[in-house]
Amino acid sequence: LVVGASSGIGHAVAVRAAERGAKVAVAARRMDLLTELAEQIGGSAFELDVEDPGAIGRVVAEAAQTLGGFDAVVFTSTVAPMAHIEDTDVATWIHAFNVNTLGANGVLRAVRPHLSDTGVVLIASSHDVGRPRAGVAAYNASKAALNEILHSWRSEHPDLAILRVGIGPTEDTEILRGADRELLALLF
Repeated sequence: LVVGASSGIGHAVAVRAAERGAKVAVAARRMDLLTELAEQIGGSAFELDVEDPGAIGRVVAEAAQTLGGFDAVVFTSTVAPMAHIEDTDVATWIHAFNVNTLGANGVLRAVRPHLSDTGVVLIASSHDVGRPRAGVAAYNASKAALNEILHSWRSEHPDLAILRVGIGPTEDTEILRGADRELLALLF
C-alpha cells in the first residue's frame, strides 16, 4: 500500500514496486491521477484524505482485503506550507500537523493489524528535522513531531519494522506547487 501515490515520491515508489512484481494498492485524494496510475501498474486505487481518521480505517481495511494483507506500507503524503512564521496562520499549522503527523500516525495504527510477520512500514519525513529553515516552520515542526511519534512506536512495539526516511527537496516535486517563488529562492 502506497499512501500519497498520486504524484511525486509515492507515485515513483508505486511504479517501481509494481515493476518488481509487487501487488500494489495506491491511496490519495486525487482519484483521477490514482486511477491512471492503478491502470498503469495493474493495481488498485483508493480515495483517501489522511486528515479523516474514519476514512483511513475504511481505506486500509479495503486495501488489506484486496491485497490479502500487507508486506509493505509506504506513507508519503505531505504538505509543506511555505511562509514566514509570522505569516503562518493557525489553520495552516493544523493542516500541516493533520497531514504530516496525525495522518502518518493514523495510517500506521490502521495498517498494523494487517501487516505480515515480516511486514515493514516506511514513513517519509524530512532530512531537515533538527535543522529548521526560515519559511517552513509548520512543515518542520510537524515532521519533528512525526519523528517523536515514530520513536514512541518503536519503543512500544519493538517487533514492528518502522523505517523513517529523511528526504530533502526534490526537483519539480508537486509539494512545491503554488509556493511563493521568491520565498523558495531564499530558502533553497
